Amino acid sequence: QGEQGDKGPDGLQGEQGDKGPDGPAGEGGLSIYNTIINKEANITNKKDSIYYGEPTKIFSDGIIAKIDNSVSIEQIYTFGKSVPNRLVAVGSGTTQFAYSSNGINWFGIQNSIFDISGNGISWNGSKWVAVGQGIINSIAYSYDGINWTGIGNSVLSGGYAIACNNRMWVAGGFGDESIVYSFDGINWNDPVSNNTTGIMAICNDVAWNGKMWVAVGQGLNNSYAYSYNGMLWQGGGKVGLTSSGNGITWNGTMWVAVGSGVAGSIAYSMDGIMWSNATPPESISTYNGVAWNGTMFVAVGSGPNSIAYSMNGINWTGLGNSIFTSGESIIWNGARWIATGSGSNALAYSTNGINWSGVSNSTSIFTTSCNSVAWNGKRENTISFPTNIVLAVGKGNPSLGINDTYGYSYDGINWTGLGDYPLSDQCFDAAWNGEFWIAVGEGPVDSMAYSKEITLGLTGIGKSIFSIGRGIKWNSSMWVAVGTANSSGAPNTIAYSVDGLTWKGLGNSIFTVSGHTVAWNGIKWVAGGEGTNSIAYSIDGINWSAPDSSTSDVLDRCFCLAWNGFRWIAGGDGSNGGSSILYSTDGEIWRANPNLIPIFTSCLGIAWNGTRFVAVGSGSNTIAYSSNGINWTGLGGSIFNVSGNGITWDGTKFIATGEGSVNIFAYSFDGITWTGSGDPIFVFGNKVIWNSNIGNVKMEHPIVGVGDGTNSIAYSKDGIEWAGLGDSIFQSGKDVLWNGSKWCAVGLGDTNTIAHSTDGITWTGLGNTIFSTSGNALGWNGQMWVAGGSGTNSIAASSDGIAWIGLGEFIFSECLCVVWNGSIWVAGGVGVDSTIAYSSNGIDWVNVVDGVFDKCNDILWTGSQFIAVGEGDNTISHSTDGINWTGDGNSILSGGGYGITWNGLKYVAVGQGTKPIACMPIGSGWS
Repeated sequence: QGEQGDKGPDGLQGEQGDKGPDGPAGEGGLSIYNTIINKEANITNKKDSIYYGEPTKIFSDGIIAKIDNSVSIEQIYTFGKSVPNRLVAVGSGTTQFAYSSNGINWFGIQNSIFDISGNGISWNGSKWVAVGQGIINSIAYSYDGINWTGIGNSVLSGGYAIACNNRMWVAGGFGDESIVYSFDGINWNDPVSNNTTGIMAICNDVAWNGKMWVAVGQGLNNSYAYSYNGMLWQGGGKVGLTSSGNGITWNGTMWVAVGSGVAGSIAYSMDGIMWSNATPPESISTYNGVAWNGTMFVAVGSGPNSIAYSMNGINWTGLGNSIFTSGESIIWNGARWIATGSGSNALAYSTNGINWSGVSNSTSIFTTSCNSVAWNGKRENTISFPTNIVLAVGKGNPSLGINDTYGYSYDGINWTGLGDYPLSDQCFDAAWNGEFWIAVGEGPVDSMAYSKEITLGLTGIGKSIFSIGRGIKWNSSMWVAVGTANSSGAPNTIAYSVDGLTWKGLGNSIFTVSGHTVAWNGIKWVAGGEGTNSIAYSIDGINWSAPDSSTSDVLDRCFCLAWNGFRWIAGGDGSNGGSSILYSTDGEIWRANPNLIPIFTSCLGIAWNGTRFVAVGSGSNTIAYSSNGINWTGLGGSIFNVSGNGITWDGTKFIATGEGSVNIFAYSFDGITWTGSGDPIFVFGNKVIWNSNIGNVKMEHPIVGVGDGTNSIAYSKDGIEWAGLGDSIFQSGKDVLWNGSKWCAVGLGDTNTIAHSTDGITWTGLGNTIFSTSGNALGWNGQMWVAGGSGTNSIAASSDGIAWIGLGEFIFSECLCVVWNGSIWVAGGVGVDSTIAYSSNGIDWVNVVDGVFDKCNDILWTGSQFIAVGEGDNTISHSTDGINWTGDGNSILSGGGYGITWNGLKYVAVGQGTKPIACMPIGSGWS
């Protein structure tokens, strides 16, 4: 496990827990270990090791990310293979860079990246990024901290600050903008607002606390600035630091900033917006850097004290100026403090923050000053738990000045609208999977949309699955959505997706009119809707069954579902005026309480908090509660005097939304006593959705490319810097694919036409008996590999990517492409009888006698249709089932279509012709 981020409110990372019991044998017969990675302890940046008795593979799907409480700010843990400890410092003088393994013994690095000074440095788990001043560069990057590459000074004339939050980098300095951002540390962008120099002319430091960025610097009206996404910034005034903000840190509950000013040189804030003066150890001083280690703050600067410390960030004690004349920066690396500055020492260290020792050779390395230092404790892989956030969806009315169909709140009380694009008519539901949101509703061209950062809005996915999306859920491995079908291209009421962007419709046989809601209890899906059935269940989210109406009570329409660990509750319209709430232990046999006086005319939302169900709806009651889901108590209609439409539990309170003249939102800590809240960002709200602190495991894998030349396989950590692996495996690489645990590649070679690798770097060739001439294409469907090629066989299959079965060449003389859509394989190539074939199992193939192409070069599945490109009378063709194809002529790529892809919004095809690149946005034609 690597470096833990700053302490969150639910406790600091502590020592590694005791080893859990050995699990069952995994791949290769390896033992699996359970490890508790977070226990209470007063220390941050703590690094622990998980010891394995033998080489062990760790896969993201084998890591269960759970947290025991709601978190108000993002919590991040990093993990990865063991690497040598390294600290890297930057400064000015004879040398601008130096490195150390322990913070005591330092070695200078001779380079000319910053020919004036290095001012800031940070490590994100796989890459160092430094900022400084120079004639050529203001930003540079390195993978080892020793060999550096400059990237110019076009975005910042000079750099002072650099930080990373495991998703993006933010740098500060001066120039046309004073704050810029990057997603890889190499390619940089100006902020969206393009006004950071107006906020502060110079940015000196920047930090992230899991929820927001805060920057400090010098400006006419601001020494602080803050941003929730690193792109849009707002000024924070000058309280406490009236001249300049120079350094900033977060300790889990409060920010501490240091700098200079008439009123003082240290300030603190609980929210990063409202600031107060602290009590520094002297009246006149300047502080430049500050850090926290879980127990204490330490600040460095100039004046009577160049080092000072505080246990609470408010009351400070000075330590004199014997170590530095001026201290510039400070960090804690999990074992000791490292500080930088100028004077009798340029570097110093301490184990307790009070007793300090100078580094003996530091002034000979940095002859002017050492300005910043960073440690490589983070690892490249992350387990993150997001900021607690609740998303609300509903309906707006621009004519009334209500322009939102979705919005968010961090506390369930104060709400911020996010507009209505692209679900401008109405938004009905949303779900979070740890990485991104998907919302469903209705817009002119979209019924589904997604966002990785919801505060920046949504991106449409199109309208090919539903005419109106009404419900969606994620179960840790797949999405299931429900909605309203239409007869003109979106004939589905249930659909599923593995990645959230590519969807497979399941028709409308279960809910012939509409699906309204869907839920998962850990072993079974249950969905609600209307039509032939009002409730359905499924084990896999694909094959659905309806309860037997002869043995179950039913609803006319089902709008909501909830599970409490042993009982399902369904709400909707009661059949023939009967109960609007049903219960079930298995999701298959449903019962109404025959003695229950009807609580709602329609039950529209249900939530469980661990001890109590709370439901909302319409009728004489708009809110009701129950301890068992069977016996209910109504609370009247005073909170929502029309209807309560949606409800959730956010870890601390119930939050509801609805319609009425009094409230659109309300909250309750017990589900019984309610308080109306928030701005009316909707005409009425449909649902509120908590992100449930669902964690996300992100493992960094190399990017692998194949091709011709000196190297037939190459890899890269970031897609920019590449390392070739020679041509010993193939003379020419044709295709490469990762299935979650293994890479497979195919190509042309005298020795190998198929190869495999677990890391993308070390490859094992499998000879050329399967494809004696060339391997051309690869596909994976979750259970098996299918490869296409030429020679001995044109199609082959494998369950593990190592042992392959050739299927002959009776389908094609050469197979050039293969794709899986969730239920059928489709392959393309060159053949006497056909250029396209299909298979339900990857083994038994059937020719499509299509006459569409003379040669099929590539096939794409979009979630609703196949699109293929090739050569002949047609260069583009499409099919909804992979069997029946329609040619689109050859006017677009007249010389042939060679490849096709899409991003969820637009198709792009490449080939040969007057215009060798063609595109087609959803709902438009090719151009």
